[in-house]
Amino acid sequence: MADYRWALFRAGAYLRGRGVTFGSPLVPQEAVNSKIYSICVGLVKGNGVVGLDENFDIFSYRSLDHVLVTPMVAACKDTQQVVKDLISKLKVGGHFVTLTDDYARGPGTLDLPSYQLEQWIGESGRWQRKLVHGQDGKTLMIFKRLEGKKGVIQWTAPQGRRVLVCRYGALGDAIVMTPLLRKLKEDGWHVSLNVNPYCLAALENNPYVDNLIVQEKDVIPNPLLGEYWKFWAGQYDKYINLSESIEGDLLMVEGRPCFYTPQAWRHSVANVNYYDYTMSRGGYPKILGTRGELFFTNAEERKAKDYFRTLTGKFVVVWALNGSSHHKVYPMMEPTLRTWFKSHPDSVVITTGDTMAQLLEFPHPQMIPQAGKWGIRESLISTKYADLVIGPETMMTNAAGCFPTPKMVFLSHSSPENLTKYWENCVALEPTEAPCWPCHQLHYTKESCPIGVMRDTITGEELGQAPMCSMGVSPTKVLEEMEKIYQAWKGTRKVLAA
Repeated sequence: MADYRWALFRAGAYLRGRGVTFGSPLVPQEAVNSKIYSICVGLVKGNGVVGLDENFDIFSYRSLDHVLVTPMVAACKDTQQVVKDLISKLKVGGHFVTLTDDYARGPGTLDLPSYQLEQWIGESGRWQRKLVHGQDGKTLMIFKRLEGKKGVIQWTAPQGRRVLVCRYGALGDAIVMTPLLRKLKEDGWHVSLNVNPYCLAALENNPYVDNLIVQEKDVIPNPLLGEYWKFWAGQYDKYINLSESIEGDLLMVEGRPCFYTPQAWRHSVANVNYYDYTMSRGGYPKILGTRGELFFTNAEERKAKDYFRTLTGKFVVVWALNGSSHHKVYPMMEPTLRTWFKSHPDSVVITTGDTMAQLLEFPHPQMIPQAGKWGIRESLISTKYADLVIGPETMMTNAAGCFPTPKMVFLSHSSPENLTKYWENCVALEPTEAPCWPCHQLHYTKESCPIGVMRDTITGEELGQAPMCSMGVSPTKVLEEMEKIYQAWKGTRKVLAA
């Protein structure tokens, strides 16, 4: 297809999930990520076309998240039938995106004006017209499938001041952003977010978010991001781009020149609180000391309460096993917990993490392994109801920072000033024996992160190797801090019993 980046910029966020394109694809092949697809079918071979067919029986009724038809559809033997067949595969809430000519495309083809296409769409169910835009001799239209009778209704832009906050990051980054969203909404803005799917779980049920513009990774190629952001900035009264506001500004990215600067210099420029910096980037430099917020449905709250009620009488520790980098793991967890369990029979430890974290779990009657089993929202809400949360710098400890739950955080590339400064009931476990800490770096390779040798504190036997920051907190320190929190919990129980 010709250079229709303008169409990709406007439609990219609607081409999510599983879908079909008839004709040349808009979305780069690199953007087809795990568990999603955008199969491209056409009449002639071309870039990205994987099948030559006009029959879509292989797809189930209402099973697709998006359908895109391009000018090639006008050359089908029965264009109307092809369009209606494709529409029938689209689920409620899915999007039908069309890029068409409004004039005849040459001998042997059919004229397919946009009004004719919209008529066919309206005859196939209830729709909301999200966009109609003409450029370069083409018309781009986007429709959202609704429940209800036939017809097309027009989407109406919200009234008042509109702000778009752009943030491509992980769950922890989304949590750091939530105080800014609250402030913008309180100041009367209609708040839209341009985010990737990875952080959505932290934003669900947030009352300060009016609209989500979600795009899969690499839907917009990196070389086009600057142009893409400039496009969106022109669509809103205010545009706040927080992408790389922490990673990039306060955590130096491996491969970039600032990554290889002296640790003292990095500390002098990057030892800034993440929450304060985010508020400043959003236009509120004088608002300091905020904490993140998470919002759960009544059903989620009931489920969590029911689960933790089964553990009544136990000191419940939620231990986050791993984070996004190799240094966000505590390598002495197992010996630490085995020691803990011997003197604390009334304690249980729930482990959380991804499926890879299951390799770190070990069998014990006081262990409840949930890594790879709990969903993200289940894990996040557990930080509200646990008696103690322990983990590295990851989504779980950021979630715990939203609540008064006691928490212990293994710091690695961040300092207490960066991350835990404003968190309530927090013990920042500083790897003071690691001379590289705090490095203020994002490590993508193990070679860039200093490695140390772990040894048995009694025999001196070598136990293995690990990043210096991850092994920089002794098990003795961890057990001492756990004991303090345990004794406070025990004292509270005695008061309640009295």
